[in-house]
This record gives sequence, C-alpha cells and structure tokens, in this order.
Amino acid sequence: MTSVEMSLARLKEALNRAVARRLVAVNVTQEVVIPRKVRKAERSAKAVVQPWNVGEVHAFVRAVEDDRLYGPLLPP
Repeated sequence: MTSVEMSLARLKEALNRAVARRLVAVNVTQEVVIPRKVRKAERSAKAVVQPWNVGEVHAFVRAVEDDRLYGPLLPP
C-alpha cells in the first residue's frame, strides 16, 4: 500500500468515526478514488533502500558509543 493510499485510508477511518459520533454529517472521503495513473507513478518512483555496508555499520557504532542506549543498539 502506498503512502497516498495509507493516508486516504486513515482519513476515511477518522471521518467514519466522526460520523458515528455525529461530529460531521457525512464522510466526504467515501467517494474518493485514487486514479490508477497516480498510484502507478508513486510505485515506480519508490527508491530502493540499500543495506549498510561494513564501513557504514562501523561508523554508526562509533557514533553511538557515548549514547546511553549504546548496548541495545548493538546487534546480538
């Protein structure tokens, strides 16, 4: 699910609750549909996140050495 779809789903949920509590008369998001073209464009624009290499892991460990959460941040 894309961020646009997730945002719309949360908004629909919130407005459904508002309707149930009689805070608003109607949930206007019920008729909102994200165009297929927009969904497809968002999916294709998604960046691939590469895992850290060994050098980056060492840099991270050195950067958090003085942090109070140093122990829990280290791998098992």
